[in-house]
Amino acid sequence: MWCVVLPPLQGPDEISHFSYVQKIAETGSIPWTSSEPSRPTSAYSEEVSVAGLCSGITALEQNPSARAPASSVDEQACYAALNRLPAGAASDGGYTSADKNPPLYYLYETVPYLLFHHSTFFTRSFVMRLANIPFVLALVVFVWLLAGELLLGLPRGPALRAVATAAVVVNPQLTMLSATINPDILLAAEWAAGLWLAVTIVRRGLTPVRAAWLVGVCVLAGFTQGRGLPLVAVAVLALAMVAWRARPRSRRQGAAAAAVVLAAVAAAVYLVLRYALRSDVTVSRTEGFLSYLWQFYLPRLGFMSPPIHPGYGVRQVFIDRFLGTFAQLEVSFSASTLSFLSRAAEVVAAMALVGLVWHRRRLRRAWPVAAVLAVAALGYLALLHAVAFSSLLTNSADPVITGRYLLPLLAFYGVGIALALSWLPRRLCAVLSGATVAGLSVLQLSALAILLERFYG
Repeated sequence: MWCVVLPPLQGPDEISHFSYVQKIAETGSIPWTSSEPSRPTSAYSEEVSVAGLCSGITALEQNPSARAPASSVDEQACYAALNRLPAGAASDGGYTSADKNPPLYYLYETVPYLLFHHSTFFTRSFVMRLANIPFVLALVVFVWLLAGELLLGLPRGPALRAVATAAVVVNPQLTMLSATINPDILLAAEWAAGLWLAVTIVRRGLTPVRAAWLVGVCVLAGFTQGRGLPLVAVAVLALAMVAWRARPRSRRQGAAAAAVVLAAVAAAVYLVLRYALRSDVTVSRTEGFLSYLWQFYLPRLGFMSPPIHPGYGVRQVFIDRFLGTFAQLEVSFSASTLSFLSRAAEVVAAMALVGLVWHRRRLRRAWPVAAVLAVAALGYLALLHAVAFSSLLTNSADPVITGRYLLPLLAFYGVGIALALSWLPRRLCAVLSGATVAGLSVLQLSALAILLERFYG
């Protein structure tokens, strides 16, 4: 439904990602580069430009008042314009922001592009969207497996596992991105697989097959997007924990291990600071970064300087952008709906904390798993903030972090909702579980409804 309702190239940065695939398919080269060419050319191919103009796609971009032409005459005129294009009109695209990304996802999307090479531009873009379906299915499977590892030991574990998975399935940001040519959907599936493998290794032990799969997933994530790199730290921690528990240890060995852990944490913090501060790790800049982090999540203290990008923090990213903003960030729920979602999220977060306290004995016994998950969440968010702050130092107008960047942590979202329900009495847990899944399903349908109104109303 999202593939049909969302017009071509109206997903976030979708035109750039399509152009990346087109350059691979049409020229046989991979445009993976971090620097713009010295002689800038048109970012998109002539075919993409003409298709955008004659179909109204270009006019729709971040323009809520625009509507695409809808008559058969307009359609025939657009196809006629595309048919008149000369040879090579699909291979003359230049540099786009997507060219900074590793090529794995784009190489995959080249397959459906080439299979429908002689079809129209619109057919090619549509089947490239459909090619995301295996990644969505994989993500759901690995979230279900991970939720099983984390929740099946609790009372009503199978039901809680179903709630956690259902919450992910009907998340509107996930379904919107699955209908978009964008590597973030593959990255989300890789993170779900990596987290499940890491947790399984810590809980059930290391085997050659599990180790190979975990290493393979980390490599794939690294070649999908830069935000896949923190998964390496998760894998290293999981393997180190298994190795540590595999042999007897003395006090001296324990002290040495503690020293290694502290050194690793200090090195990780320094690397994050170095990246965030553009290699200028000074006291004043470090204070600025810490102030930015504080003000992103908590109210500003009196001695802190004003935020680099005021009015953009945890509420805007974790609620407004993650649950209620679609297309090219111009389609969103009303302010009252977003405020309601924010209050609901606060209640669920508080209930999840109660759930952690309620199950503290189980949590204490499973501290290695908790450590792996904590490193995964904190490491990923640290990278997001480092990239954002580094970018804000040169362009304070763009806050960088957006809702779809949280999709690799979707398993935490689903398990957190299940954990919030896990400590309630049996009957109340059943009622609220059904109400939660129903409410999230309404949110999904409402997102489709506002998308329909935006582009076709």
